[in-house]
Amino acid sequence: MQHDVTVMGSLYCKNPVGSSPHSAFFLVRNTEGKSSDLKNYWVDFKSWKRSKTQLRDTQFTYYYELPGVYFPVLGYKGKALDTTRVVLNSDGWEVTAELEHDSLRVYPVAMHAPSFSNPPTVSSSAVYHAGVDTLKTFFLNYAWVKETGIQADNMEFSVDLKTSPNRPGVRCSQVNLVLYGERDKHYITLIKPQCSSWAHYKFSELEKDGERDDLRAFGHDLTAGRNVRVRIKNQMVFIFLENKQIFTTRYERPIGRLLGINIMFSGIGKISSPTWVSL
Repeated sequence: MQHDVTVMGSLYCKNPVGSSPHSAFFLVRNTEGKSSDLKNYWVDFKSWKRSKTQLRDTQFTYYYELPGVYFPVLGYKGKALDTTRVVLNSDGWEVTAELEHDSLRVYPVAMHAPSFSNPPTVSSSAVYHAGVDTLKTFFLNYAWVKETGIQADNMEFSVDLKTSPNRPGVRCSQVNLVLYGERDKHYITLIKPQCSSWAHYKFSELEKDGERDDLRAFGHDLTAGRNVRVRIKNQMVFIFLENKQIFTTRYERPIGRLLGINIMFSGIGKISSPTWVSL
């Protein structure tokens, strides 16, 4: 007769705060009894590249490359067991490029822009000189990651966004906006209407994907530049485009203090006049 075995395991990071790049050192603890067979454990490091791996030891490192807040997950077979947090702070605004299908490199484009309200403007020439083949599909990440006194569940963020025109590898002109919290993140994709199958949003535990769900509300052409405003009050979310509400929803689990943002464009994009305030 078989007895149920409670699978144990906790994930701990010895150096959870750093800058970009950062080698995070992890320990897995409290794996006991027969269920501690490591071949059944896995860790998803939740980085921008493919990052899920089978455990081979109870201590290991992972190399994070982009500024941001990451929530790696320890799991056993098909079940998640534990999570922790790793923060890569930025030095002001940092702009980094990455190539599609290239999980080995990132390309710093602009660094150390100290004014939050005045992000750097990046040209195609600057991306090329950073080492990127601009005839291929590439993405630009604008990151400002440092602890704030703002609660990410009661705040408003406003920014003017101008997405890429059509160019090699860019037809949908998407932009992804991430607000990092202490315990989770908020995330939206805005994209041309005909490409809404690629839209996505996540507010804490609430997550929807355009391949399964009707996310036409996130289909907008921002190539001429438009103001985007995200307002969150007591876990109620309101998204505005040029002061017109386009979407609302509610999530349940607060994510805590705001730790930073990341704005990613497919191709060349521009951000201006970012502001955030507590509500």
